[in-house]
Amino acid sequence: MSTPRADLLEAFKRTIYRVYLPGYTLDLCIGTHLPQLDVLLLTLGARRWIVFSPCNPGARLLDPETNMARMTALRENLDSEGLRHFPAEGIPPEGEDWPPEPSLLILDVPQRQIARWAHRFGQLAWVAGELGQPAELVWSSLPKV
Repeated sequence: MSTPRADLLEAFKRTIYRVYLPGYTLDLCIGTHLPQLDVLLLTLGARRWIVFSPCNPGARLLDPETNMARMTALRENLDSEGLRHFPAEGIPPEGEDWPPEPSLLILDVPQRQIARWAHRFGQLAWVAGELGQPAELVWSSLPKV
């Protein structure tokens, strides 16, 4: 497994991962713990979460229609497996020439399932966390760009 480009790693770390919950939003940042997210987890009886996007595989921009079709496929998969999820988006660091990326906050996903999604959708990384812990960037086993 290769190491990701330094600029890509830095961009992922500086991205704001905004989650849209009923009546409020949460802005997740790598390395930061949000007590409000713990409240959500406790309320829903969950312990772990990820923010995952099926869009723009390999950090290459796709057209909005293709990204929407990929998002629909992921949502259908989540719904068929009974996994709870909420809309989210990755908001790039200021000055980056990259549009906000549609994503989902997904609760209590089995680790093996995340790896399958990363492979299926060509994703280099996702954001993950657990109750009481900070958000972390997790790299997939796909070759890094």
